[in-house]
Amino acid sequence: MRIFAVGDIHGAYLALKQVLEKVEFDVTKDKLVVLGDVCDGYTDTYEVIEYLMHLRSINPDNIITIMGNHDKWFYDWLKTNSLIFAAPQMWFNQGGKNTFNSYVRNGVMDSAGYVLYDEVVRKHLTYFKQCLLFHIEDNMGFVHGGFTSPKGLGHEASESNYYWDRELIQTARARMIHEQVGVETMNKDLVAWFKAATGAHSKIFIGHTCTQFLRQGDEPFKVFNIIDLDTGAGHGERLTLMNVETEEYVQSDRVAELYPNVLNPRG
Repeated sequence: MRIFAVGDIHGAYLALKQVLEKVEFDVTKDKLVVLGDVCDGYTDTYEVIEYLMHLRSINPDNIITIMGNHDKWFYDWLKTNSLIFAAPQMWFNQGGKNTFNSYVRNGVMDSAGYVLYDEVVRKHLTYFKQCLLFHIEDNMGFVHGGFTSPKGLGHEASESNYYWDRELIQTARARMIHEQVGVETMNKDLVAWFKAATGAHSKIFIGHTCTQFLRQGDEPFKVFNIIDLDTGAGHGERLTLMNVETEEYVQSDRVAELYPNVLNPRG
């Protein structure tokens, strides 16, 4: 069985379909781990969730969905059933507007946020309820943001660390730079924590932090045993799908080219 992980989709249904078609993904034989943030950004969040639920209905064991911070924002708003003017401004301004509009366009809500089809909302709430904070398979860890425990995944005091943390990848990048220049200035306790945390898993797959913020280019960013698959799809760049065993990957076209009429996906 092939196991794939996909980075932050951010409403780019066309990009998701494109990468799955490139590898001829077959949910009856292959497994997909979605690293979170399916919501917010481009205009097809409704379609992304419908498609992932469709795949899960064929083979529930082969579709693993991780909770991202944007997913949590949308989930919290959706389950309150409040009107759009009551939505958190930060969520709405960070791509939530396009998520909301995708439900209006598909007739699930009206423009004020009144639910027109309760059944669809209940189905999508179930999608989010089934999202995991993290996933471990063959000692490989999958999480949206990161973690802070030296014991690895499954030991956080606060669940929000799993979808908000950036310390893990930022520390890894700093360690890489220090090794490249042959200078060690990091606090010894921080170094010990990092070695223990990364040593808890054979590989750690994350999203959340765009690789463009870590170095130039739109390829996945591997540092030590951490692989960041958020290659900027939510900002108009490419969506990445990786075979987690071979680390071979495919990418979509630039999402900005797939959605030329969406000028400001995250604002």
